[in-house]
Amino acid sequence: MGANTVLEGTAEGEAVDIDTTERDFGFVNVNGGTAERTVTVSNTGPSGTTLSISDVSLSGPGSGAYEVTSQPTSVDGGQSETITVEFDPSATGRKSATLDVATSDGTVHVPLSGSGTGPDAQFETGTVDFGDVVYDQTSQESVRVTNAGGVPLSVSDVSISGTDAGQFSLATDPGSFTLAPGQSKKLSVAATPSSTDGLSASLDLATNESGGSPSASLEATGIKPTVSESPDDGSTLSFSDTPVGSASQKTVTVTNTGSAQLVIGAPSITGADASVYSVGKDDETRLSADESETFLISFSPEQATTYSDAELTFGNINSPDTDTLTYSLDGTGTESKATLGQPSTEFGQVPTGSSQSTSLTLSNEGGDTLDVSSVSITGTDSTAFSVSGIDSSTSISDGSSQSFTVTATPQLRGSNAALLEIKTESGDTVTSSLSALGTEPALDVSKGSLTFSDTRLGDSATKSVTVTNTGNVPLSVSDLSLSGTDAGQFSLAQSSLTVPAKATRTVDVTYSPATDQTSDAKQRNGQTAKLSITTNASDKTVSVTGTPVTPVLKTGVDSLQYGTVGVDETVTRTFTIRNDISGTADLTIESLAIRGADEGAYSIQSNPTGNTLSAGESQTVTVEFTPRSTGAKFATLNLITDDPERTPGRSSSRTRRRSSRSATGVSRSITPMQWSVHSRR
Repeated sequence: MGANTVLEGTAEGEAVDIDTTERDFGFVNVNGGTAERTVTVSNTGPSGTTLSISDVSLSGPGSGAYEVTSQPTSVDGGQSETITVEFDPSATGRKSATLDVATSDGTVHVPLSGSGTGPDAQFETGTVDFGDVVYDQTSQESVRVTNAGGVPLSVSDVSISGTDAGQFSLATDPGSFTLAPGQSKKLSVAATPSSTDGLSASLDLATNESGGSPSASLEATGIKPTVSESPDDGSTLSFSDTPVGSASQKTVTVTNTGSAQLVIGAPSITGADASVYSVGKDDETRLSADESETFLISFSPEQATTYSDAELTFGNINSPDTDTLTYSLDGTGTESKATLGQPSTEFGQVPTGSSQSTSLTLSNEGGDTLDVSSVSITGTDSTAFSVSGIDSSTSISDGSSQSFTVTATPQLRGSNAALLEIKTESGDTVTSSLSALGTEPALDVSKGSLTFSDTRLGDSATKSVTVTNTGNVPLSVSDLSLSGTDAGQFSLAQSSLTVPAKATRTVDVTYSPATDQTSDAKQRNGQTAKLSITTNASDKTVSVTGTPVTPVLKTGVDSLQYGTVGVDETVTRTFTIRNDISGTADLTIESLAIRGADEGAYSIQSNPTGNTLSAGESQTVTVEFTPRSTGAKFATLNLITDDPERTPGRSSSRTRRRSSRSATGVSRSITPMQWSVHSRR
């Protein structure tokens, strides 16, 4: 009788095994840089099976930046093959894609990521505005250019182009230069207007960037003073017949109809008859736009004759259209019984609202009694003067005299002129030319607020407020101070100053957010203060605002542990450097290096030194360990960034040493690696 035997078994086919951990290609230069990563495809099925690979493709929004450069078509049982992917970005930014591997055992998806980077020249401002610049004078400004990219920026040329390029120049030619990632350089530019129009040009850089040359706009407005005079230049100032011992007046008014300050040199009178003429103001005059100055010219004859050999000159005028004004002077002296001992009375500088007095004497040299019929002060500024001690009841006997007082009380800044007239019953008229310069300082501040752009903790930025004295005597700024909630984050270069008449001075305010201001920096909370300006004219306040920003470094690990590793074997560990999403400024990796007695056993793959991470961006770093001998291997991985909150210092962690041992006839090394994070400010 036969017997049947049942045979049972399980057939094993091919089985795909692929590590689906994301492949990070790191930062790659868009100008010709590439990076490769591999994906290992294993067939974990038994010998004799074959894993077929029908398709290897790329998908996702950034797939165009990747290319599969080598791929297998099959994998035998118990064997592995490699797929190679190249990352070749053509534009900056993060590129994400998926590697899709279709096999006879199903499709496996492997995420890919990488960031395209390159040199990136960024000007700190898009426009360098010189403001008003006086015709044919030079003003300088500076602008900082920074390499915000991840690879060195090469600048081969700096030039100026545009419609008005000829009126701008490089104050200092920087030549060619290279900026490492995060590095910056200050460029100095000058504007020298040869016209009074709005000027524009472009500051251009020739760099190794793709996509065009970076540039910044240059703007300036050419301004100049313009002279308008009355009477016209070249005229003759003819004085009326004037009694000896008296004085008569003429005026010349000069107006600045231009847009820049007009400077007029001290007037002078020359010629054989110059001694009988005088000018009420004999020093330099400065006029703002639309401001006028009236000059009083007095004629005080010494004899009964004609005086026509004299010329009045206003020289050293800074207008490009008018450098000199000249006037001929002509007057005749006549006889008179009444004389004034001081026919021309000049009070000089008198502060507005205050008074200054002088004594004059009227003498009778005519043989008969001199009876005064009237005393008056006439002219445009007659209200600025007054007379006492003489009136229509005054009578002076032959050979006698009468003293009286004239007082100047100017209410307005600038020249004040009038004529004192004393008439007698006999028909004589004696006159005295009166002049006083009303003086006062006047404060003008260029802006009511200062706003600082984003400033990193631990850094400083400076802005200026222009203080102008539009008055005609010095302005004393007795106190400059800061107050308010965040006043401690700002500072002043000085606490007081003096501004000459018609001059300007700058007050520098520096914003230096301290490294302990992280709460405000992470929230971008504006910090405020008030600048108070106290002077002998008036007081002003300027609001000051700054915004602190900071990167926030996160690493997520305190040490890298490698465990037991065979001599000459290689084990890798990875960690991530991240600028946390709470950061409000870029994080620059200034240095990443291995230090310590056993540093030679470790190596950093694709060192990220010089890379810059925006808020939320991260960089994965791989560190290889390849021991050449047995025993514990200690080293420290030092990371230096510009995060001001991470202060320099050594890691305080300790790792227990272990003795070397062997296993399966292979020497092994037990190795910890310490971790140290630094900030360089």
